[in-house]
Amino acid sequence: MQSVVAEMGWPEIIGLLIIVVTILGAKQVPGLLNGINHGLREFMKANREVQDDVAAPWGNIDAHKGGKASHLREFIFWFITAIVVVIYALAFVHLWLRS
Repeated sequence: MQSVVAEMGWPEIIGLLIIVVTILGAKQVPGLLNGINHGLREFMKANREVQDDVAAPWGNIDAHKGGKASHLREFIFWFITAIVVVIYALAFVHLWLRS
């Protein structure tokens, strides 16, 4: 049994993007992406605050310093997470359209 993600190729992804643009309209897509971006930033901000709250009692000074390497790792982590979420959402829409 193959996974749904393995069955999706570039033609299906492009087709789903065309359907999304057709349904939402070209003017709505940037607003949708801005909303997703805002939500991810708020989530990362809340996550950072929780990490700081957890690290503070233990005296972890490095957690408060951050640095370019730390921000790059965090960006890469959230970027990959966003890609995975988009792939699963596209797979769900693909299955929904097939049925």
